[in-house]
Amino acid sequence: MADSRVYGNTNSVKFTPSDWNLVEGLLKGNLSPEQIATRTSIEKTLSICHESIYGHIHKDKK
Repeated sequence: MADSRVYGNTNSVKFTPSDWNLVEGLLKGNLSPEQIATRTSIEKTLSICHESIYGHIHKDKK
């Protein structure tokens, strides 16, 4: 059973620099990653989860 597991996400979405500029602008506007994910989903401007935003923040700090 363990041999049939797939490691890593094979359906990962690549976000463009424009996408991250939008997210970073909203972060600078004091929105949380959860609020950004919800807002961009409602406005249909970007489909992104808060975990991706947190990962970007963590990666950017290194």
